[in-house]
Amino acid sequence: MALDCAYKAKEEHSDEKIYILGNLVHNERVIGDLENDGFIILDERKKSLSEWIKTLEKGDVVVFSAHGHDPHLDIEAKEKGLVVYDATCPFVKANSILIKKRISENGEVIFIGQAGHAETVGTLKIDEAKIHLYEPGKQFDFSAIQVKNPLLVSQTTMGTDEMKESVSLLKDHFAEIDIAARVCDATDKRQSAICTAPNDVDLYVVMGSSTSNNTMKLLGLAKIKYPKAKVIRCLDLDEIRKMELRGFKNAALISGASTGLRELEEVKAYLESL
Repeated sequence: MALDCAYKAKEEHSDEKIYILGNLVHNERVIGDLENDGFIILDERKKSLSEWIKTLEKGDVVVFSAHGHDPHLDIEAKEKGLVVYDATCPFVKANSILIKKRISENGEVIFIGQAGHAETVGTLKIDEAKIHLYEPGKQFDFSAIQVKNPLLVSQTTMGTDEMKESVSLLKDHFAEIDIAARVCDATDKRQSAICTAPNDVDLYVVMGSSTSNNTMKLLGLAKIKYPKAKVIRCLDLDEIRKMELRGFKNAALISGASTGLRELEEVKAYLESL
């Protein structure tokens, strides 16, 4: 969907430069393909997205990434007169609506997520005083919550098991907690599918970037579910070709949500050729 949004911007503004604010998705191969197709990636490791917006001119075309973003960037883009295409994931948008509604009612929010992840950063920026980050396995200041019924929301690419554990723990502390935490369909389907490979699989290939949270969750889950198999991660065909795969008989292949179908088919064909 994010790619469709970006290419729609390119189609509707074929004679103009198309700027993508940050990484559209967490996959280096996809980002490289976008650059080869003429998109200009505004790397937030070099400047903040707000600083990048300041460098643009009225009428410039920008695409927001799939992970969500600081709501103030929408205001800045509008004030600058930019043409905006928003590729934010629908599940992230739905969370944002729930959070804003609860805060408008003087409520508070607990967000299960990974610190530093683009989705988490964008969510916390909605209201840093009223949204409290809960990172699974890390200490959490329960006394910071001033209401009995905080809204519980989660990063959409969390691991299903760790989210269930987090929800259970938080319910023990807040009997009236309002639970709206869930992972997105793309993440949920993959985490369910990873467990359906035959027991005699001796090689499990997880495709995706190390920067992709949902990919790394799949990698960890595969290692747990298939302890006798060799579990590896690759970004694309070039990476897996460099790996020593002789001696394996039965392989399983799964991809993170940010992996392109073309890359998946290439790796599938390569594994079949072995």
